[in-house]
Amino acid sequence: AELRKIPEIQKELGKGNMAPTSMVMDILVNALRNPDARHWLLDGVPRNQEQATELLPRILEGQLHVDSVVVLEADEGLLIERLLGRSTCSGCGEIYNERNRPAPASGLCFCGAEIVVRADDTLPGIRRRHELYVNRTEPAIQMLENAGLNVLRVDAGRHICLVLRDVVQALGLNSRSPVAASR
Repeated sequence: AELRKIPEIQKELGKGNMAPTSMVMDILVNALRNPDARHWLLDGVPRNQEQATELLPRILEGQLHVDSVVVLEADEGLLIERLLGRSTCSGCGEIYNERNRPAPASGLCFCGAEIVVRADDTLPGIRRRHELYVNRTEPAIQMLENAGLNVLRVDAGRHICLVLRDVVQALGLNSRSPVAASR
């Protein structure tokens, strides 16, 4: 589930605010306690030390079980190249890239919706997001690592098949397992 679709979060975002960290963490923990949530993947959590500070005690106290934290790393120049060539379907969310998965020439996704470019996928926007990652997210990841969590760093500067293979191997998954296949 996307946090942006949860009414409490929508309310805060609608006011132009970021959702309070405690609210995000409470919603996240409750969702992950669902018995159907046996395996899960969090993308972009924690984004900063405040989120890590909220999340870490819940992990260390056993409220949440975390097998591993996977960090996909790539050179800033490659990230810039990839993101400047990215576009997304406004309907289904399908992601395209000029370099390795070009969008249809019609400008429409296969689902029929318009293909758009994110407003912040500009050189200044990408550099700003990378700066935020270095200054805010990387210290949060370091907090998790310092607390003894299994942090796996994978070179994401290579072909997606190689990156996936390395993630599956690093997590100790069999590539034929339902968990590995669903990722």
